[in-house]
Amino acid sequence: MERLEDIQKSESHEEYTSKIELSFFRHGEKENNKSKSDLDIELTPVGKKQAKEKSDTKNMKQSVAFGSPRTRAQETAGFVMSGNQEGITGDESLEELREKVDKGLAKGSKIGVDRRLDFGIDFSSEFGVSALDHFKRGDYLKFLVEQSDRLAKESGDETSFTYSRGASNIASIIDKYIGIAKRWDKLVQDEQKEYSDTLERFFGTHQGVNESFLAKVIEKTKGAEERDKFVQALSNQGFDYTEGFEVDILNKNSDEFAIRIRYKKEVEDGDGKRLVFEFNEEIPHEVIKDIIITDEKIEKISQFPFVMDMEKRERPVKVLNALEARGLPTRQSIESDEITPENAVDVDDRALRERECVSVCFGRPHAGEYIPSDLWERATEEGKDTFIFVDRGTSEIFRSKDIPSVGTKLSRFIVDPNRAPLLEQNSKVPGKVLWYKGIRGGTMYKAGQEPTGEEVRNLAEDFYVSYYNKMMGVIGSLADRRGDNERILVIDGHSFPISSVVHDYFKLYGVENPEELPMFIIGDADGTSCDQDIRDAFTHALEKNFNALDDSIKKRLTKHIKGGLVGVNHPFKGAHNVEFYGERQKGVNTFQLECNEAAYMDEVDNNYNTGAYNEENILIIQKLIEKTCKNIDHLLKNNG
Repeated sequence: MERLEDIQKSESHEEYTSKIELSFFRHGEKENNKSKSDLDIELTPVGKKQAKEKSDTKNMKQSVAFGSPRTRAQETAGFVMSGNQEGITGDESLEELREKVDKGLAKGSKIGVDRRLDFGIDFSSEFGVSALDHFKRGDYLKFLVEQSDRLAKESGDETSFTYSRGASNIASIIDKYIGIAKRWDKLVQDEQKEYSDTLERFFGTHQGVNESFLAKVIEKTKGAEERDKFVQALSNQGFDYTEGFEVDILNKNSDEFAIRIRYKKEVEDGDGKRLVFEFNEEIPHEVIKDIIITDEKIEKISQFPFVMDMEKRERPVKVLNALEARGLPTRQSIESDEITPENAVDVDDRALRERECVSVCFGRPHAGEYIPSDLWERATEEGKDTFIFVDRGTSEIFRSKDIPSVGTKLSRFIVDPNRAPLLEQNSKVPGKVLWYKGIRGGTMYKAGQEPTGEEVRNLAEDFYVSYYNKMMGVIGSLADRRGDNERILVIDGHSFPISSVVHDYFKLYGVENPEELPMFIIGDADGTSCDQDIRDAFTHALEKNFNALDDSIKKRLTKHIKGGLVGVNHPFKGAHNVEFYGERQKGVNTFQLECNEAAYMDEVDNNYNTGAYNEENILIIQKLIEKTCKNIDHLLKNNG
């Protein structure tokens, strides 16, 4: 294991103030004792020696080990943690080892159990029989990566260990320590506490568990081809005894941190050691969060007809900014003329890095300005007129350093994250995942040039799912922070114009005079997606905060608004997202919040194409909503 100072030298000369080092590894050689249950199988003397020799602990006072519920994993973790300490012989039983390492502790133990480190497979089930067969054949890891998720779904197995479930378990462990990294840094900087700079944790597990996580990380950062090379480097089966990888969470001098994953596979040959595979990369926090799958996420992902059989897709798509093409002001940019599932989703998770976070998150599903270049060329004039119809201002209004949020850069008319994940649907609201009809009701594409079913499926697989995964990651992170009976609120952020060009569109909602709509509209599916006390508290706080503004500001914001301040469920009740993300019975509440663009878009003669952003008004509304969310946080955390 590398020391902190060695990593500091190798990482572009950046300085790190403290570090959390997580070591994940397979257990050592185990005994073959058929009279014992698998839970009680212990390490052999060789296995104990393997684990002890791996030990390089820097400070036992700042170290804890965890194993699966199986004895051999706990033994391995304990010896890797303590093997280099005085008095540890390597002959100890698990009970004897605990007694030695726990000496002086007031309570608890330095060798714990974490069920996420276990494999859970019923080997008598259809799925289990197949998994065991591949284990015996020597291609268990290849089976996990390529077949396990699909086979579990097909056989209706909702509990067995699979590729995605195993990767998620390890990712959730890592995410926990990412969440405490800044608190650890503060302790290290406190001279009175006398902590050294490295917090160490050791995790003993089983073949296939750690490998699933590392394979998933490689897949997401390097692609499926590199993932397959990793699997092949492990002979398609998995890690050897005590083999594993390290995760370094490095706090920088500023308010930032870095996550580095380190793994190296070498084999002996006639000329010494030969490198077979290496992964030593700094990865974004988003990769970890994207791997985490909650029970709700597993359940809901089955609703996606274009997800379960998909391979990892990273097809770059050539795009253009529709607003820029029409000479209109833009709010988004990308580094090139290509968009991918990674850069299409705009995640702001600064709030989740803090110890305390408001129990609210934002979605911005209709902020996207980018269109695939070939679809732009195939579009009719009405299609191009429709592409420029974005939720103006939401990229700023529903963004805050204190509230996590997710947005998209791809036009909602290409992939609409606020429509049901069905390629064919009968909806009460206009549009599908990909829209074919424009805002005036005409066709969006030239005759014979409409997107094919395959094109729609490919776009949905790439961009609908990527937005969904990021939203579920943020919602899951908020949910994980809750105490008993606490609630969270997911606000799906939207805006609407009252310009003359969209009057035909409003008629689809039964609205004849959009200029009479209020400044804000809350839609909670007629009270089904959000607890009423939350909605009422939000409404009251929003009104109170608005009324506290200077009279001149209020007059400026409402100059073109005739419908009052807040409306509820008319004409917008909330579309797909408020029902999809909401789990009221589990404390996850949602509503759609629509902002009237007349409050911050300056237009000439009510003409959409003359719209200019009033930056001052946008900031006022952003702060107004941000403050309102903070005002109701006590209600969410105290459940009334």
